[in-house]
Amino acid sequence: MKKLIIDCDLLIKKSRSKPGPVWQIVDKCLAGEFQPITSEQILKECIKFLRESDLSLEVQDRLEDFFAISEIIKAEFDLAEIKRDFASNKYIQCALAGQADYLITSNKKLLNLQKYFRTEIVSPKDFLQAIK
Repeated sequence: MKKLIIDCDLLIKKSRSKPGPVWQIVDKCLAGEFQPITSEQILKECIKFLRESDLSLEVQDRLEDFFAISEIIKAEFDLAEIKRDFASNKYIQCALAGQADYLITSNKKLLNLQKYFRTEIVSPKDFLQAIK
């Protein structure tokens, strides 16, 4: 099964716009088509954003279901070659440690990488196009 990471900021912000591309990806994960992965650091950030958000209970429950099926990867190592964007390092670390096939984000710095080792770095729309 293909593994993917969804950028936490993207996941929480785009949760308001149903049935957009992010929800389609979440639904595919909940249906067992893809294995979401995350790290403890990313998960803590997502939960913090979720608690601070004004999302409906339905949306919060759905995101909690998504987090519950996510494989938690231990990703604690230095990425010297991409230190220019510390906030993004946690996603690359997780992708490497978890052998992710896709990192789904709207972060332009990450998208500019396009690929990091085996991980394709794509927008939600590009991901949905790639899996058709």
